[in-house]
Order: sequence, then C-alpha cells, then structure tokens
Amino acid sequence: MQQQNLMDLLPEKTNKKLHRRDFFKKSGIAVASATVLAGSLSAYSSYAQNKSGKFEIHSELLKKKGFNPMPTWFPVPDFENKKDDELILSSFKVNLHTHSRTANCKWLSEIYHDNSALINPITAEKRGIETGDTIIVKSAVGKVMIKARVSEGIVPDLIAISFHLGHWQYGWFASGEGSPFGTYNDNDLDLKWWSEHGVNPNWLIRNRPDRIAGQWLMNDEIVTVTKV
Repeated sequence: MQQQNLMDLLPEKTNKKLHRRDFFKKSGIAVASATVLAGSLSAYSSYAQNKSGKFEIHSELLKKKGFNPMPTWFPVPDFENKKDDELILSSFKVNLHTHSRTANCKWLSEIYHDNSALINPITAEKRGIETGDTIIVKSAVGKVMIKARVSEGIVPDLIAISFHLGHWQYGWFASGEGSPFGTYNDNDLDLKWWSEHGVNPNWLIRNRPDRIAGQWLMNDEIVTVTKV
C-alpha cells in the first residue's frame, strides 16, 4: 500500500504553506513528520524526542538517570502497607468536563454539577454505607465530606471521586459565587436551578509525585471512609 505524507492529506483549499515544518519550528512547535500507512502512524521525525524515530522500549535516558531502562513493574509501597480498614482513592475524569477548567461552562455544569464517591457494594456493606449516605473520606493530609454512590463498577477496597468540581470561586456556575471583579450580566443565571457544586478529591492527595514520570497520586492515595 502506498504511503502518504501528512501534508498531502490536507484539504486542497488549505494553505499548506502555513503548515510547513519550518513555520512550526520557527513558532516553537515541534511537528512530527510522519507517513501514514492504512491510516496509522508508521514513523516519526528525526528531531522528535525519541531520536531513533522508532518506539523505544529500552530508554537510554532512564539508564543515564540510574533507573532500569526496560519497562519494569514494582509494587506501590503504600499498597503493600495498607491496613484492612483503609481504601485506595482513585480520582477520575468524566466525559463532560476538561480537568477543572470547564466547571463554569453553564451547559456542561447544568448536566454535571455534583459528584458522588463511588464505592463497591461489598466495601460499602462492611461500613454500613448505602447510596445517598454522607461519608467522610480522610487521608494523611486532609478530609472531605461527600455523598456515597454504591456501584458494582468499582472494585472492592477502592473509592473513586471525579476531580472536576468543588470550586469555591471561578464564577456563578462553577461555585455559586460571583467574581469580585465580575458582573451579574448573564441572563441564564436567573435559570440556574442547582445549588450543588461538588467536591474535589485533591484535598486528599499528598504532594508526592512519581519519581520517574512526575505523575501525581491520582490513583495511589490511601484513605479511610466512615459514614456520618
């Protein structure tokens, strides 16, 4: 099957000059020059981060930094030391919001303006928790109060809270509070029927990023859960 350059796939009316490699490079944007084979990427540019232009399983960078250069699994220390009454906190994304930046988009927040803590029926039963109950989720650095939602979509010994909501500012639709420098000039504010603005699990998560990738503990924090 014949390979095609990505530039050749642009619509005929597109000003291809604006999409040239040198234009983006001068703008400080790294654009990979790739060929397309059956709709899939098959190569990367020579100046991309992986200099070989291949999928690098062996990482020279990790080797240089003193880490195993091959993909490696190792246990999470906090999981190994987790007590029987403790749970693993997972914070997750829903398909309506972009991180915590879209909570003030009125139509999105009308659909999703409140969140619950998802908990497995087995885990909930041990704690006497039912859907709609108010619970306290507590970690080493903070605690939040939130409604529980019992769900078989969550594995036992884990509790999950989406991370989009819980603003205390950021506009009327996100927090119920106006900006000190803003104006009440959106006619749809008179149609806002909800008063809930959700809970953010970040209050529970320690500032201890992954030592290699720098990823935060969005799925690794240890918490306790009690019914109010």
